[in-house]
Amino acid sequence: MGRRRGRVVQGILGVGALLGALLGIPQQAHADPAPPQPTVCKPWVVISAYGADASAGPGAPWGSPVNSQYIGGITKALKAKGIGTAARDPDGNPRADDAVDIRNLSYPANALQYWPWEPGYNESLRLGKEKLAQEVSWYNTNCGKGTNLILLGYSMGAHLMKQAMQDPLLQANQEAVAAVVNVADPSRSNGQAGMAQSGQMRTVTPDFAPAEAQAADGGLLQRATVPETFSGFLGDGRYHDICRADDQFCNRPGQTLPGDWIDIAKRAADSEGPHGDYARGADSTGAQAVESALTHQAERNTVPPGPPPAPGTGDTNPPDLPPPPQGRPDDPPAPPNDPNDKSCAPHGDTDATGAAAIKEACAVVGADTWYTWGGGHGVNPPGATFGHVDSSDPERSRNDPDRKGFDCSGFVRYAFYKATGYDVLGDRTAEQMYNASWPVRMTAGQGEGALRPGDLVFFGTEGNIHHTAIYLGNGQIAEAPQSDEKIRVAPLRSHDDYTGAVRISGAGGGGGGDAPQSTWGTNVRTHTEPSIGSAVHSTFPGPTGIRVDCQRRAERVTSEGYSSDVWSHLPDDGGSWVSNIYVKGPEWIPGVPACDRDPGQGQPPGDGAGSQRQTWGTDVTLRSGPSSKAQATDALAKPTTVRVDCQARGEEVTADGVTNNAWAHLPDRNAWVSNIYVRGSAWLEGIPECDTDQGGGYGDNVDFRNTWGDDVRVHRDPAQGSPAVTTLQGPSQVRVQCQVHAEQVTAEGYTNDAWSYLSDRQGWISNIYLKGGAWQDGVPLCAPGNPPPGR
Repeated sequence: MGRRRGRVVQGILGVGALLGALLGIPQQAHADPAPPQPTVCKPWVVISAYGADASAGPGAPWGSPVNSQYIGGITKALKAKGIGTAARDPDGNPRADDAVDIRNLSYPANALQYWPWEPGYNESLRLGKEKLAQEVSWYNTNCGKGTNLILLGYSMGAHLMKQAMQDPLLQANQEAVAAVVNVADPSRSNGQAGMAQSGQMRTVTPDFAPAEAQAADGGLLQRATVPETFSGFLGDGRYHDICRADDQFCNRPGQTLPGDWIDIAKRAADSEGPHGDYARGADSTGAQAVESALTHQAERNTVPPGPPPAPGTGDTNPPDLPPPPQGRPDDPPAPPNDPNDKSCAPHGDTDATGAAAIKEACAVVGADTWYTWGGGHGVNPPGATFGHVDSSDPERSRNDPDRKGFDCSGFVRYAFYKATGYDVLGDRTAEQMYNASWPVRMTAGQGEGALRPGDLVFFGTEGNIHHTAIYLGNGQIAEAPQSDEKIRVAPLRSHDDYTGAVRISGAGGGGGGDAPQSTWGTNVRTHTEPSIGSAVHSTFPGPTGIRVDCQRRAERVTSEGYSSDVWSHLPDDGGSWVSNIYVKGPEWIPGVPACDRDPGQGQPPGDGAGSQRQTWGTDVTLRSGPSSKAQATDALAKPTTVRVDCQARGEEVTADGVTNNAWAHLPDRNAWVSNIYVRGSAWLEGIPECDTDQGGGYGDNVDFRNTWGDDVRVHRDPAQGSPAVTTLQGPSQVRVQCQVHAEQVTAEGYTNDAWSYLSDRQGWISNIYLKGGAWQDGVPLCAPGNPPPGR
């Protein structure tokens, strides 16, 4: 039985092989995927994606001269730093050594759809993007901090890199990526603010002297910006790009036009012009990328300051991590605090975490950074983002979409992320931060005397926290105040509704008499949210003592032969979460309360259950299923309070600069909305995963799966000759109840006799069109009565 790897679409010109023949592009010239290479954990790995219709072979192991030149520039720069030998083969091409591995990314790289069974340009990009994300995930999971990746793309390969940086799997493992180098990117966006100014996006003359790029110009294909995860903020980016001003593949004047697709095909085989002449930029670009890669490596390997172990738990730090520095005996004493000093600095005694957070916050203040509504959210790792218009104050926030900065919670999130090395606060609102469990909490009644520099202060009321800031001491705070104002230092008393504060480090107290627990296993990861897709917070190399203050049901995890949806909250580990699979004892820990009224061992929430959430934006479309192609059922004209009872992974959507595949189910409206438009993290905290048939009425034996391809028919019976009951116009999320072996089908170059019954469509689909294996893992065999009789 065959197994599909991807859907076949028309080539980038939409007319496939016919146009390729008309333009004189030989149909046999399509690129074969690079041969498999061993995957090993070396200290440095360069993963290279070559351009369209290139392929690796004798004399050209890296697919194109440009890829070889820039790999050489990278390995030469690494050697200058004492890493590797910059070895070359007899033909002068770079080759791997003991310290530096070099790999081709295996993807089709077809400029056109030369044959009906082959992928065209767009599908080649998708396959390559998914392959790269999987490889980055493999290195991060299996090699950890021992391997640092430098990603290199040329032409179509650069376009692939740009798309892969948006992929949720790659973003979840982005810490393994030390630098990205793109050469002649056809999706380049010259208008991305800050990139050219910081030297990360270089436009050069034919002599490789600096040239000025016009914001209205850019790549020949659909232009895309670099995600903030990689573009960085205040000069700390990991993305490097070079484009010749006379290369219209990456610097076409004006906006892209439909005729550009034909233009690129006509020049696809031309390697003699500007697009193939980038050798003189290889060494300088390689050196720039290695500098930022080494900076990222140092930050990645920095041990963040952590709290002392809670009483009775033993040493909760991983055994191979030293304790935070406490200062040397010969350090000079700290100067006395001047109560009149109102500068942006810690005023008074604090701990390492508080001091580091203030340093990072003051760097943002010193950079004259704007407040932007929604800034600093929807990205991981945290960083500045362009804001949105606040519908409650559209006049003041009218410029926020054009300003890169933070709102109040995004600002403190970023400062503590930079201070600790992980997203300790999470992608939360100020109220969610206030309501999270923290070891040390101060009330307004205790006054300013209970505060110390680095504490997180909150404003509002117990039921309505609307603002947060970082306390500096001497009655001062660092805050992102409101739209149309810069991030600043201000008096705490400039706000008349101070409610309380929390201490992120946990120094100075315990935080309750919660019973100690212990993990088991090795290399156990904790996360910033109760979801394996959220950012990794810590890694316990062996069994570790932990303190659990509450537990809740969230994303279901299957690992080590067990499956569980229960997660424990670890207040001493920065408020992180760990799956209860790795906590010794029963699945639901006796004596530990539920978080946020989680039903715990009781029944799942019924019709009256759910969580009140707030949407944002205007004219937000609600749909009948978790897909943009599902029928529109309603629209929210303005930000609205909705009840969410569960969430599910569905179609990946990109909107308002954010990409997400999570969808929230709104039971009161019998509809779905993309989590992009629900305030909170990408996977909503406190909302369970939809693990039953929402609204379909077909019972619990249902599994969500994703189809691929366009105009896919669902049949009455598991045979192509049976009547079609519906047609899936594009990739869709479906509910698979069971599967059988029936009529053998050959389609899209694959052969399979497995069919799945879709309970929500009341029909059958060939497994060729379901993502995953030829026989779907975890889906039962259809037995009598399953599906219902007559189907």
